[in-house]
Amino acid sequence: MSVVRCASMLALVAVLLPLGAAWAIEPERREVIVAHNRVWDGYVYKENFIPSDQPEMVLLADKDSAVAMVRTQEYYWPLARQTYVAFETLREDIGGDLVIEEGGREIAVVQAAPYSIVYPEGAINGLGYLLWGEEAETGFARYREGEAAFNRRFARARQEMSRYEEALKESAAARLRGEAVEEIEAPPPLPEPSLKLVTEPRRAYRVALPAGEYTVHVRREGRKVPGSERTLRVIDGNAREVLTADIIPEERWTRPLPSNRLGDRIYAAPGARFYVTLSEASRFAETEYLPLVRPQAVAVRGRDMFIRRKPSDVDTLGIIWADGSEPVETGRDRLKVQQTGGAAFGYVVRSAEADERPDLEAFVVTVPDETGSGRGTLTLGGDEAREFQREVVVVGERNLPLALAVALIPLLFGASLRIGRQVRTNRGGPPPRSG
Repeated sequence: MSVVRCASMLALVAVLLPLGAAWAIEPERREVIVAHNRVWDGYVYKENFIPSDQPEMVLLADKDSAVAMVRTQEYYWPLARQTYVAFETLREDIGGDLVIEEGGREIAVVQAAPYSIVYPEGAINGLGYLLWGEEAETGFARYREGEAAFNRRFARARQEMSRYEEALKESAAARLRGEAVEEIEAPPPLPEPSLKLVTEPRRAYRVALPAGEYTVHVRREGRKVPGSERTLRVIDGNAREVLTADIIPEERWTRPLPSNRLGDRIYAAPGARFYVTLSEASRFAETEYLPLVRPQAVAVRGRDMFIRRKPSDVDTLGIIWADGSEPVETGRDRLKVQQTGGAAFGYVVRSAEADERPDLEAFVVTVPDETGSGRGTLTLGGDEAREFQREVVVVGERNLPLALAVALIPLLFGASLRIGRQVRTNRGGPPPRSG
């Protein structure tokens, strides 16, 4: 074989290998019926879908949920071990009515209707609800009209503000020229946007049931639609509202350490400084929450999940140190992270100026330098009645020679055994028996 032919074959192989790898992982799609839902998780509405081969779906009791049975393309992705859907390629309502049965007895027949999600104070503040039918269409239309009207008001106010700023510049220039100037009346402030959110209407079945076990399917023209059958587990989902914390070390402020449970320990060196942020959170059993919002995830029985909802409005943190000093209270600080010069490219965290946008809003905790303050406790300050407590453990510097000596003990012990075994072998005696 000539060198030219060999080089050509190698080049062809180099081109085909990536193509072959791409062909090998191209997932096979199939047209199926899946459940595409908006479910209430105790605070907001979460979107999920139930794959065609998963027979059960979970909803929270006595709260509206939007359940849709749609035809789409489904595929399994082995790298993620997850089933995905191509809604952008195909998402078609299968039509018909949703039949709900309990114990083999039909208890409700639900027709599909348009729905919208309404968050009066924005999704970040939760407490949403669903509008159905004509109310959904009307509510969304009014929301869009309100947004458009606000945009017009804001544009007019911004023009007035621009004219005012230009007039101020002209007045200042006239004053410098020694000319008389008239007082310029300031325009009204820019209007504040509303946090209200109303989503665009979509069609689904309205489901709100007490806790229990049910079955559902779609019936069209008097017949059950194959592939639409699901078992439905409706749970109370009793979440406990708690305060969680994020502990932010000064040396890595972009990577906070979550602290969810009462009595969690925070280890810090004497004189160190760290920052604490608090969040409102819901505590769920993992076996209840994961099937609700991530149906394909594997839940672990007996393990809890802490779902952070929004920053807490607690404004005072109490600190008690074990050295007998008086308890102190600290407020939440507005902090700015400032890059420092030099080859190390370090940074310092300082209080933000009044006109600066803070990078972090947190409680600042400074660990005492004295070794007598071996422990401390973080609690809520003021008149807060909610439970919150974190233990601070002050850890001194490591004794490197002692740590090295302790680490070498197993090695020295093993070496001594090996030397002893070699000495016995050289003397002709049997080697020591292990075990």
